[in-house]
Amino acid sequence: RERARKAKAAAAAKAKRERERKRARARAAKVKALALEKAQRQREREKIARAKAKARDQEQRLKAKQRAVAAKQRAAEREARDAARSAAKKEAAIRREAARQEARAAKHAAREAAKIHCRGCGTVVVANRAKADGNRALACAFCGGDFHPSCFVPAQFGGSAESRRTGPCILCRCGRYEVATKRPALSSRARSFLRDGVTVATLPGGANTVARLNAARKAIDERYAALTRAYEMAVNSGEPVPTLATGYANFRERGAGRYEIIAPEITNAVFEPLVNAGPIRALVDELLPRLSTQLGLDPNSAAGRDVDDIAIHSSGCIYATPGASGQNWHTDGPLASLRDDDALPYAVNVFVPLVPVGTANGTQFVPGTHRPSTIAKRRDKTPRAEGDAIAVDAPADELARTVKRLLPTARGG
Repeated sequence: RERARKAKAAAAAKAKRERERKRARARAAKVKALALEKAQRQREREKIARAKAKARDQEQRLKAKQRAVAAKQRAAEREARDAARSAAKKEAAIRREAARQEARAAKHAAREAAKIHCRGCGTVVVANRAKADGNRALACAFCGGDFHPSCFVPAQFGGSAESRRTGPCILCRCGRYEVATKRPALSSRARSFLRDGVTVATLPGGANTVARLNAARKAIDERYAALTRAYEMAVNSGEPVPTLATGYANFRERGAGRYEIIAPEITNAVFEPLVNAGPIRALVDELLPRLSTQLGLDPNSAAGRDVDDIAIHSSGCIYATPGASGQNWHTDGPLASLRDDDALPYAVNVFVPLVPVGTANGTQFVPGTHRPSTIAKRRDKTPRAEGDAIAVDAPADELARTVKRLLPTARGG
């Protein structure tokens, strides 16, 4: 019985322990479940918190972006308003300046309209048309152009001073340029001369002319030697003397090693073969006007011959020593009347070399530059030998307007 009682007690204790273990396991399982549930709830809360934080962050970024866009838009609007105000100010300033310029232009135009400009030289004859003085301005009855009395018909045109103040002006007397198709009677030389403003021709007389020019060359050599000796003596005398750059009436320097000498014997030697016969005389007779009929004079009378005959306006000799420098491109007279650049010539500038010349030591011309409105290609027309001559257009508004230059020389000439 004792053993049975002990066994029963042991079994009861064992069962009790088993029950306690089960209860302990149940409590542990319950605690674990509660911990898991609590952890799950914590994770859910954290997830919800993260989602809310992300949403808040996104919302804040969106609001910041919207604020930046709004600020940029406000800045753009301010800039647009400022630009509009600035443009309006500039436009107003431009309108004011345009109005001022227009007023100045109108005032200048009124002043210019009141002026009388010479059609020959282009300068102002009378500043106020309402106060025009007949002693200072002449009006052509044919073209209505205004002129200085000295420009109306220049003295080199010939005739008395009174005859040059009556009748047509210099431009009306010379006429207007016409193309070759309208002037079939003109020779080919005259047509090319009107087109280019320069032509090369051989003087008549052959060997006699060359001998005459050689004699003129010898005479000019002697004249140059005498003039230089006289100048050296004047300088050595200690008396004040002008420089050769300003020069004397018959001797002056035209660049380093180049001199202009006025010598009547040279003029006479060259002038005779020009006026007697040959292409230059034919060109002059063909182009220069016969004024006696225009002025109502008898061509055979003394007055008629006075205005019709050829006369020398000026002459001189350019003497180049070895090594003389070249010249810049230039004209022998200013371009004073652009609108009348195609008037027929009333004078012809003639260059006659006294030595054999060519592209190395002659004179270069640019054909076509006697007419400023014409853009001409540069070509050389240089005399090739003694006895050749170049005729250059000298229209009514300047004596010689074809562009030219003297070339540097390796030898004298």
